[in-house]
Amino acid sequence: MMVEMATLTSVVPIRTARPPTTTVHLSTRAARRDTRHDTISPMIAVLTPALAAIAGLAVVWIVVLLVRDRPIDNLVFWILAVVEAGLLVLTVAGIVGLARTDRTVAGPTFVAYLIATPLILPAAVLWGIAERNRSGTAVVLVGAVTIPVLMLRIHMIWTGTG
Repeated sequence: MMVEMATLTSVVPIRTARPPTTTVHLSTRAARRDTRHDTISPMIAVLTPALAAIAGLAVVWIVVLLVRDRPIDNLVFWILAVVEAGLLVLTVAGIVGLARTDRTVAGPTFVAYLIATPLILPAAVLWGIAERNRSGTAVVLVGAVTIPVLMLRIHMIWTGTG
């Protein structure tokens, strides 16, 4: 009986290693392109709707001020300052993301939107401060409404849907 067991184990190979698999090694950039993920995309994906929402809050408050025939106040100024800081971060992140991505993005258009968007709020707020009447508040309202629209457009260009 012992001889048969010894013979049986010598004939049947014992598998201790994993079975061979076919692994395709992709470079980091190719893998990133394949999954359409990179380190900057989440920042852009989070910042664009967040900035649009904060600008939307400012729009609501500016409409209240406009209906009450009052000039912009400090609350509007600080909300729009937060939006402006976020726009500057988005501009840097977008340009860095464009330089590091392999996805198909309309580069010049994307960069033009990124550079032009942070210029809108300072111009509107300066105009609103210079004209301390209803039309100055309306100009700030137009500037604040423009930001969510441009955030949508930037998001569409980045994702390739527009």
